[in-house]
Amino acid sequence: MKILIVTVCVNYLDFLSFCFEKNKNSLQKHYYYIITDSKDTATQEFAKSNNINYFATDQFYTDYHPFNKARAINTLFREKLINDNLDYEYILLLDSDCIIDNLTDPRGNNILETFISLQDKNTEALYSCGRRIYNTIEDYNGGRFTQGACHHIGFFQLFHKSNLFHNNKYLFEFRNASFYDCELSKNFRHKFCLPTDVDHIGPIYLNWDGRHPQSQIWM
Repeated sequence: MKILIVTVCVNYLDFLSFCFEKNKNSLQKHYYYIITDSKDTATQEFAKSNNINYFATDQFYTDYHPFNKARAINTLFREKLINDNLDYEYILLLDSDCIIDNLTDPRGNNILETFISLQDKNTEALYSCGRRIYNTIEDYNGGRFTQGACHHIGFFQLFHKSNLFHNNKYLFEFRNASFYDCELSKNFRHKFCLPTDVDHIGPIYLNWDGRHPQSQIWM
C-alpha cells in the first residue's frame, strides 16, 4: 500500500533538508510532495536536485491571510493531484521538521510500516502519534528530548483519502496553521494513536503564521 505524503515548507529548508536525509528511505517508497511558495526558490531547487515532486503556490496569503496552510494544500489537490490517478489509499500531512524513519523511539524504526501492518484500519479515523521533541540539534545528537502527547494535530495527520473529498469540502481553511490543525482534527469522530513516536526537531508552537524569509533562526 502506498501513502501520499504532503509536506509544507516555506522558508524552512534548514529543517526540511535535515529531516529529509533521515526520512528519504521511507519517503521514496511512497508519493511525496512538497508545497512551497513562489519566492522560496531554495526549496524549489532542493526538490529538483533530489527528484522530489513540488508545488509552488501563493494561496497561503490570499485574503490577507498570514499563512493559510490548508488553502495551499487544497490548491495542490484541486490543481494537480485530483487528475493524476495516483494509486494511494491514505494521505499523511507531515510537518517538515519531523523524522518518521530511523526513529530514536526504541519501539519502532519505521512508523509508516507500523501503520501499514495494522490489520483493521478505520477509514473514518484520524491517525497520529506522539513525538519526541528535540529543541536543538545538539539535543537531538545528545538524545535529550521532551515527550509530547498524541494530539492529532498538524505534525502528523494520517487519514483515508475519502475524508479529504467528503462533500467536496477539502480541508478547513483558516488564517494560519494552528487553527487549521485543530479544525481538521475536530472533524474526525474516531482518532487513534500509533504506538511509535516521531522525532520533532526544533521547538514547538512556533511559526503558525509562517517563517519570515529573512529569519536566520535555526533551532
